[in-house]
Amino acid sequence: IQSGKIVSIAEKDKSSILPNGMAARLTKIGFPIFDGSRVRDWIFRCEQFFDLDSTPAELKVRLASIHLEGKALLWHHHYMANRFGISPSWTDYAVAASARFGELYDDPLSELVGLKQDNDSVEVYLEKFEGALTRLALPEAHALSIFLTNMNPHLALDTRKFGVQTVTAAAKIAKLHESS
Repeated sequence: IQSGKIVSIAEKDKSSILPNGMAARLTKIGFPIFDGSRVRDWIFRCEQFFDLDSTPAELKVRLASIHLEGKALLWHHHYMANRFGISPSWTDYAVAASARFGELYDDPLSELVGLKQDNDSVEVYLEKFEGALTRLALPEAHALSIFLTNMNPHLALDTRKFGVQTVTAAAKIAKLHESS
């Protein structure tokens, strides 16, 4: 973002102009709006923006604050007023926002281990599993073990026969068995 407007990545990086004069990357990036819901997703998208934009550390909180709405904006005013003019780091701000707007009890590993396929399709189970998995740094072998253990037993058995090494591969095989 420059001068309060959205700038395409290609405008920011003139080296991406192709010989035909066209920009190689035409994606415009806008800063995510936050209204107090889905705080983990918002923080993730902010960090992606900061990385793509090479946002200086001292501007991150200020940039985020102008994209707040509703209860998130009210919280921000109160949070900043209690800091007596001292700007927090982005990390401190994200932790405070998570404490205010996050889940009351957040245990992503417990959520992942407790997730069962039950009557869900493999696709629905995979989506739920990936949603919980994104909040953890688990080795693929551990994630695969949990995924297969909590899958419907007949599908898990058929899937294990193929010696799959990833959750994605396991889901693909399970979907094939599910559809047959």
